[in-house]
Amino acid sequence: MQTYTFLKNTLPYSIALAILGLGLAACGEQNKAPEQNHSPDIQATNKHLTEDISVISTFSIDQADQLITAPGFLIAVSEAFGLQLLDNNGTLIDHYNGKFELGDHRFLDGQLRLLLVDKNTNIPTLFTIVDRRLTRVNQFESPHFNIDGLCLSQNAHQLFSFYLDGEGHAQQWLLADYGDARLVRSFTTAPGSYCAVDDSAQRLYISEENSGVWSYEAQAEAEAGRELIALSKTWGGILGTDIAAISPVAGGFAAISPSDHSVTLVQNGELTARFALESAAESEQLAVQHSGTQITFSTVDEHGQAYRWDYAVQPQKPDSTNMIVEIPAEMETLAMPRHGDVADDPAIWFNKAAPKRSLILGTNKTAGLHSYTLDGKQRQFLGTGRLNNVDITYQTILSDGESDIAAASLRNNNSIAMFRISGNGNLSEAGQIATNMHEIYGLCMFQAEDKTYVLANDKSGLYQQYEIAGSSTNMTGTLRREFSLPGQPEGCAIDEKQGLLFMGEEDAGIWVVNSQADSQDTPELIHKIGDYLHDDVEGITVYQGKQQNYLIVSSQGNNSYAVFETTAPYRYRGSFRIGMNPVLGIDGTSETDGLHVSNANFGGNFKEGMLVVQDGHNVLPTEPQNFKAISWTAIKSTLQLD
Repeated sequence: MQTYTFLKNTLPYSIALAILGLGLAACGEQNKAPEQNHSPDIQATNKHLTEDISVISTFSIDQADQLITAPGFLIAVSEAFGLQLLDNNGTLIDHYNGKFELGDHRFLDGQLRLLLVDKNTNIPTLFTIVDRRLTRVNQFESPHFNIDGLCLSQNAHQLFSFYLDGEGHAQQWLLADYGDARLVRSFTTAPGSYCAVDDSAQRLYISEENSGVWSYEAQAEAEAGRELIALSKTWGGILGTDIAAISPVAGGFAAISPSDHSVTLVQNGELTARFALESAAESEQLAVQHSGTQITFSTVDEHGQAYRWDYAVQPQKPDSTNMIVEIPAEMETLAMPRHGDVADDPAIWFNKAAPKRSLILGTNKTAGLHSYTLDGKQRQFLGTGRLNNVDITYQTILSDGESDIAAASLRNNNSIAMFRISGNGNLSEAGQIATNMHEIYGLCMFQAEDKTYVLANDKSGLYQQYEIAGSSTNMTGTLRREFSLPGQPEGCAIDEKQGLLFMGEEDAGIWVVNSQADSQDTPELIHKIGDYLHDDVEGITVYQGKQQNYLIVSSQGNNSYAVFETTAPYRYRGSFRIGMNPVLGIDGTSETDGLHVSNANFGGNFKEGMLVVQDGHNVLPTEPQNFKAISWTAIKSTLQLD
C-alpha cells in the first residue's frame, strides 16, 4: 500500500512573504535562488507533526497526460488518445477521439461542463456527460496566442475561462453552451502556465514555476492587481522547489512540485499539509475534489500511473463577502471619451411630461457634465470643468420662476457649478457659487419649506450648506451652516420626509444628522466599516418608498451595494452586486464611486424606479468607464423589501 507523509505547518506565514524584498518584482526575468534560505526548512522543523495517509486506489492509464476528477467519474486527457471517461476504479466507460490538453471543469446548474484545448487547432472545446457518454457542447474562438494554461471559474449561473500564454499574458472569456464566447478582459500575470480558481473566494491563482503562487481577483469587474501569497522552498517559502499544477480548494489551493514529488495544501494563507510521493514518477498534474471535511487528491505520473487518496480537513467557513446576490445590469450608457478614472457620479432627471424622455446626468471628473437618454446614448455635453458629484432638485423657486436645476462640485476652483434643466431636458450653465474650501469633493441637494439647499463637502471633512437663490441664468448661494466629519467624506443624501442628512466617511462608515439649515446637532455614526460596509464608502442615495425609505450605499471595497432603512435604528436589509447580463451584452459594475436612485415611473422595467451607478471597470469588452442601471423592482424582489 502506498503511503504519503503529511507535514503540518506551525511556521509563521509572514516569514515566507518577507522574501518579497529580494527582487521578485521583476517576475518576467528568470529567478535565481538566493545563496541561503531565509526561513528554516519546514520538514526539519515539523517532524513531530508527521502523519501517514494511504492511497485509496491506484491504476494504470497508458499515455495519459492529465486526470480530471468529478463526482462518480474520472476523465483521462491525452494528446495521444483524446478523452477517456472512467469510473473511480479506472474502468473505461466512454471514449472520445482527439488530441486534447489543459482540462478543467465546473458544475453549472447541476450539469458538468468540461473545457479542454484541442491541441491541433488551439480551440477551446466544451464537453458534458450525458447518459454516461462524453458529449461535445460547443467550440470557442481562440485567443490571439497559443494557450499554454487554462482554468475555469463560476459565478452564479455564468461560466468563465482564463487562458494563459506562459509569457505573462492572460485573457478572461464568458462562455455559453450556445453561441460565441465573449472576451471580458485582458491583463498581465506572472509568467506561468498553471492556474486555478477558488470560486468560494473568487480568487485566481497562478503558479510561477521557480517563485511561488500569485493571487488575483477572479471577478471580471475587479482590478487585475496581484499578490504573491506563497513562495517556493527555493526562496525559503512553504511550497515545493518548483511549482507546476495547482488546484482550488475552499479557502486556498493545492500545488504539486515535480522535482521533489511533493504536494502542498494552503488554506487561508497558511500551510495545512505537505506530503511526498516517494515511489511515483514525476508528475505535473494534480486534481482535487473538496467536499465538506474531506479532500480527494488525484494525479497521474509520466508513466501513466494514477493515484487517488483522501485527506481529512477542517470545514471551511463560507466567505459571506462572496455570497452576496447579483442583479444583472439592465442598461448602460455610452463610455466616457477617454480611459482612466474619469466617470464619477450620476443623477437621474425625471421628465414628468414624457417619462421615457428622462435623462441621466453623469460627471466627467476631467472635463464636465454629460447627459444620456434612457437607452444610454449621449444627448449633451457641457465642458464646465473637473466636476465630481452632481445632484438635482425640481421646481426650485427662483427670481424668474420655477425651474429644475442641477448642482455639481467643481474642483477647478472649489466652487459649486449650477445648471438649469429646461422642460425638454436641455442643460445650460447658470453660474458658480464660490466656497472657501481647499479640496471640494462631494455634494447633494434637497428642498425644505420651499427652499433649496446644496450641501458640499471638502476632503478635510468640512461640510457647508448653501441656500440657493438668484435667477435661472445666474444662481447664487448663501452659506447657512457648516460642520465637519472626522475624516474624508464624499457621498451624501437626504431623506426629505424625516429631514435627515446621511453622509459617508470613506474609511469610517455612515453618519446621520438633522438637515435643517439652523440645526446645531452633532453627526452620529450609525454604521461602521465592517460586516456590511467595506471601505471606501462612496456614493449614497435615498429611495422614497410607499411605506419605508431606503438608503443605498456604494461599498466600494467589495463591489457591492448595501441597503439600510432610513428610520432609526437604521436596520440593514441586505447587499447586492450588479452582475453581467450576457443577453444584453452588458457587464456588471465594480469600484463604484457615485450612484443615484429615483422612485419615478419611467415605464417598462423601470415602473417602480431605477438605480444608476458609476462603473469603475467597464468590460465585455474593455472600454472607458460608464454608468449602469438596474430597476428598483429587481432590488425590491431580490432583497424582499417593502
